[in-house]
Amino acid sequence: MKANQLFAGMIICIIAAFGCSKDKSSPEQNCPFRYDTTIKIIENQAAYVYAVGGGFIIKLPVSDSILNACNIPVSFQQDSLAVVVSGEVKATTHNPFDLCNCYNFYITGIWK
Repeated sequence: MKANQLFAGMIICIIAAFGCSKDKSSPEQNCPFRYDTTIKIIENQAAYVYAVGGGFIIKLPVSDSILNACNIPVSFQQDSLAVVVSGEVKATTHNPFDLCNCYNFYITGIWK
């Protein structure tokens, strides 16, 4: 009887230990853009978040630039959302035939 109780207790402990583990990775840890910063954007108020192909981008209408941000917080992942954004434009390799004015971007601050 005690062996069954001990076994059941061990199973419960194992399930609790593995079942309650949380993903501790943050968007910053998942960000592949560890390149040199070429431009810093500070509180750009004319920015919009757009849903594109299952992901999200930030568009700066004034410069017609598209920022491929790797760390847009979930609460800001809304199509056509007006935001104020700060961050770092990262060194981006462009294809000579690419017509997109796209840049890798790391967000340091974002507000509605």
